[in-house]
Amino acid sequence: MWPPIPTAGISLIVFLICLIIIFLIKLYKLESQFEPKLIISDPIESIEPKGSKSKAEREWLLKITNNSSAVITNCYVKQKNLVNRNGQESDANGMRFKLNTDRPTNIQSYEHKQSFNIPPRGEEIVSIAGLHETDDNANVIMLYAPHGKAGEGIRNAIPKKFFPHTLTIQVCADNVLIPEERIYKIHIKDGFLKMDKADL
Repeated sequence: MWPPIPTAGISLIVFLICLIIIFLIKLYKLESQFEPKLIISDPIESIEPKGSKSKAEREWLLKITNNSSAVITNCYVKQKNLVNRNGQESDANGMRFKLNTDRPTNIQSYEHKQSFNIPPRGEEIVSIAGLHETDDNANVIMLYAPHGKAGEGIRNAIPKKFFPHTLTIQVCADNVLIPEERIYKIHIKDGFLKMDKADL
């Protein structure tokens, strides 16, 4: 038979176990703060002229937020897949979308940023698609970030008759192990460009 453990000894063991558990919980919370976390907003509508209730120049955007205490490096949003109403896939799959701040005056010579860093609790806004709704003959423009000659010949203008489209995007970064993925429906309703979360 083992000798009985004094009550004081049992209390000390329980106390030490509690301290270890508290330490592990705090360590986990600290690590969680520094683990990169991306938050993808719902689609955001941008209209020119602002506040217009009629047809306008309309863009749809996504806000990417860093909800951690670590810098997210070389982040980008890419088109994983784009499928039209007839089930045909886009030949531009893999293209990255442009930052909303990229507004070149000469698009032919402009080098779009291919990735960006997001500071802790910071955010970036990425443009996805746009349409000049007042022009009945205008095409929907997928707002890619072409990169040099690799971007030449990319077809980003899509006639409205081929909508709706189902768009799958991925948000990737150097220190995000598993890309965040979302699916959206891009469609035309009463002449207005719409972008909604897809019903899965």
